[in-house]
Amino acid sequence: MVIVAKTAPTGVLVAALAWCDAPAQGSFYAFSKGVLPCGDFLQAMDGERAARIQNPPPRDLPGYTSSFTEDYRSFVYFADGFLTGANYVSEVSVGAHTAPWSRALWLENYCRGHPLADFTAAVIELKDFLAAEK
Repeated sequence: MVIVAKTAPTGVLVAALAWCDAPAQGSFYAFSKGVLPCGDFLQAMDGERAARIQNPPPRDLPGYTSSFTEDYRSFVYFADGFLTGANYVSEVSVGAHTAPWSRALWLENYCRGHPLADFTAAVIELKDFLAAEK
């Protein structure tokens, strides 16, 4: 994969675009958080957990239905968007009955074992896992 994303000196991601080689699906462009390594997602998960501990959700909420940090939220939005697009292209409903926090925990587990992998690779693995579970 060749990353063509640029980060400004301030640390802000100015453009995020990468060429990904996925043997089963061919090559494609990934945008946004998909070009970052799994290690960055792990940091976002740690930040999300810390924020949830400081500001726990109300007890009347059924589970974790919202997010507390923008960094975590943007990784989750990338993953959800990728799964939505994969479902659209393949006309299936991979992950339809899974909870957002459960998907995030699966991604965290994958990323702990592959911290240098691109986050897109983790999401592809999640998609393949969910497809096999159907």
